[in-house]
Amino acid sequence: MKADADAHAADDEKRKALVDARNMAEQIIYAAEKAVKDNGGKVGPEVVKEVQDAIEAAKTATKSEDPTTVKRATDALSQTMMKIGEAIAKNSQQETGNSGQQPPPESAGPTDAEFKEKP
Repeated sequence: MKADADAHAADDEKRKALVDARNMAEQIIYAAEKAVKDNGGKVGPEVVKEVQDAIEAAKTATKSEDPTTVKRATDALSQTMMKIGEAIAKNSQQETGNSGQQPPPESAGPTDAEFKEKP
């Protein structure tokens, strides 16, 4: 039995690498779909389309039997997802810069509260 396990150790390692790569891909696909759903209106349609294309490519890659193909698609999806964060950050900077809000007035220090002592 030990000899049988030793003989299939390489196959087991390959299978484990494939399963790990698929699990990671599925997690990133879920996160990407959620990010598009939650922030799709905050970013441009071209960014959403690019992320959706990367999601489809990753889903297709998970059907592959090659762990490096799955990892490559997962890495590409991760890089594409960063564009959502960049677009959100850029939009929030523009909103705060263009909102016309004035900084709070500077005060001379804390203000004292008025109070009355009870007899």
